[in-house]
Amino acid sequence: MKNNTNEKIVIIFDFDGTMYSGKHKFDNIPPAIETARRLFLPQLDDKEYSDICREFPEWNRVTSGKDIVDVIYAIKERYPSYAISPTSFWEWQNNSRYDIIIDENEVIDIDYLHGLCDNYPVYIVSNSSPNHLKHYMNKLSIPCAWFKDIISNRFEEYDRTKEHYYKDILDIESAKPSNTVVIGDSDISDLEPARRLGIETIYIDNANDIPTAVNKFLEEREN
Repeated sequence: MKNNTNEKIVIIFDFDGTMYSGKHKFDNIPPAIETARRLFLPQLDDKEYSDICREFPEWNRVTSGKDIVDVIYAIKERYPSYAISPTSFWEWQNNSRYDIIIDENEVIDIDYLHGLCDNYPVYIVSNSSPNHLKHYMNKLSIPCAWFKDIISNRFEEYDRTKEHYYKDILDIESAKPSNTVVIGDSDISDLEPARRLGIETIYIDNANDIPTAVNKFLEEREN
């Protein structure tokens, strides 16, 4: 695998659900969130929290990081005096890893990934916390040192999506959006922010499909 084009090609991966897949991969997340949910809004006393649960019934249903943060910001907008932020949720994620169920039959080809990282600038941009990423990359025998950078979304108020991270990568690499690709398992979280910048996208629902899909992208730009 070698980059033969004169123009830089940049590859950006999501991690969870992309570098590994499987029907039951996230089965343990909803009960973990349910147990810890009260910790995400420590600024509220018990009465305020109870009132928020009634006013925002979706709060007790959301389980994905993006959805949790969206509700937190909706509460903050309604009640600015509560000084609410997603910081407590982000810190909880970093200190309390999710128990992910990894199907060993659906993980990225490690040798293929190594070859990509040897020949292209490869990034990870994830909604998961740094400690989560390090732990599960280690479990999958994926060295962090292979990547140009591993970025954890901090759900910044000015842009809680991944778009600004993608834009930063384009600027750092002086890369064209058409020669950059984002690979992920969520159209909303991973791919839509990339399309807004004109970046190419690959949807993945099985980690075994990554080599074929990425090779097609590379062949279209190198031939």
